[in-house]
Amino acid sequence: MDKTIIIGGGFSALSCQILLKNKPLIITPISRELNIKKLLRRKKIEVNKLFATKAFSYGSLKINLFKTKFHDRLDIGGNSNIWGGLIKANLIPNYVLDKFKKRGINFTKISYATTGSISNSEDVYQISDKNRILNSKNRFSTITDGYLSTISVRNKGIKLEVLLLKNKIYKKIYCKKIILAIGAIQLLDLLYRSKLLKNNDKITLEEFSYRLRFRILFFSKLFKNKDKEGTVIRYKLSSAISHFFGIQKKLTFAFILDWIPIYFEQSFENNKKGCLLVLKDGILTEKIKKNSENYLFGRSIHYCNMKINGININKILSSINKNIFGVGMAFVNQDLPGPISNDIIQDIIKNNKCDTKIYGN
Repeated sequence: MDKTIIIGGGFSALSCQILLKNKPLIITPISRELNIKKLLRRKKIEVNKLFATKAFSYGSLKINLFKTKFHDRLDIGGNSNIWGGLIKANLIPNYVLDKFKKRGINFTKISYATTGSISNSEDVYQISDKNRILNSKNRFSTITDGYLSTISVRNKGIKLEVLLLKNKIYKKIYCKKIILAIGAIQLLDLLYRSKLLKNNDKITLEEFSYRLRFRILFFSKLFKNKDKEGTVIRYKLSSAISHFFGIQKKLTFAFILDWIPIYFEQSFENNKKGCLLVLKDGILTEKIKKNSENYLFGRSIHYCNMKINGININKILSSINKNIFGVGMAFVNQDLPGPISNDIIQDIIKNNKCDTKIYGN
């Protein structure tokens, strides 16, 4: 029996691996095209960029959306294959940052000179690895190429039914502790297959309001109403183009574009928005209130604070077994607008999801 197993292969899973005292077994799909007859491919919630590794969405639930936009990347690396790698590093304890730094992971304060971006917040840094934005996919020690089908509790511990993708066979694995470092949609897929979601269950998620806009600026370091804007990330044109196409390192000749006074801004605003999904016969359907404002939920991709029938997802997992933990966006209630990677790490520490009180400082 394995002591601890991590499900997932993105930044959340990597953070758990770094903070755990002992090396855990990691189960995540390495094979991108699963081709499993029992799973649906959901093209409408796939998100890919031209120069980044392509990923697909496979799962058990059909997704019926109207205004909401979800993203599901079932691939080693997860969202770290396409993200900007931003974090409010000043909110993380130094002893935790040191554990990342010992693995060769650096935290660079953003500036036009170093990252091609600035912020109205002094806390924003970029997570980097060998002069490029951190990508989690090459940083795991022990990986099983598998897809978690179901989870249940038995006398022997927590029972997992895992599809081993290399030879397409199902294997039963037992562990004492499991960390679900997976996205919101894959989590709901897992709960549904495990018969932990029922017809007419209501799922809610939240995110801070988000806007993406371009600006023509001749004084590019100034921000208006700095204290009221939430968190704003302003990119030079070259950095914005790199991010759009999924290029995670600085381009040699990109500075030529920076003579053009066009900038792109990501604005995470101080008010939160929510969405409601209802499960019916294997279909997750978005429910829109009458006369609701025209807001497209999911723009930030930082949807968090999942609740099922009004109960926080962490409490639900704990009621199943006290050794089932969730790590990632769905499991945190973000306090401040902006990057969410710091909230993920803070959640791990605060709720002792990786034995950090023992392993800590």
